[in-house]
Amino acid sequence: MSLISASGSRTLALAGLSGLALLTGCGSSGGSGSSSTPAASTPAASTPAAATSTPAAASGGAVAITYKDYSIDPAQVTVKAGTKITWTSKDATVHNVVFKDGDPEKFTSKDLKQGQSATFTPTKPGVYKYLCTFHAASMQGTLTVTG
Repeated sequence: MSLISASGSRTLALAGLSGLALLTGCGSSGGSGSSSTPAASTPAASTPAAATSTPAAASGGAVAITYKDYSIDPAQVTVKAGTKITWTSKDATVHNVVFKDGDPEKFTSKDLKQGQSATFTPTKPGVYKYLCTFHAASMQGTLTVTG
């Protein structure tokens, strides 16, 4: 009293096995999917790091630079003359901002404790190279000012 022929029942059995294989595959890929998820998020996490080394541009207004984890973010900034630059320390240690000799203008900030900021508004175009004198090996930046 079967409505399915012999060949039809083989087709159903194969379809059932295929579905089981897909479910098993999903279970496996779910496990590898979760282990590939961190790999997929790793490049996303490295993208901002790459962006921090890319020059940031400002057309006026203000630019914020952060001192955190003994590094500068962004480390390279390009702005127009007259743009206010603010450095803020997010570290528990003391930092400062000191322009190097030969820069178009001189600037030395006070020592910055965590949460404190220093500001400078360049008026002369040129390249300003600066550093934190407490952590010069890892904390150097470049401010490029256009006319």
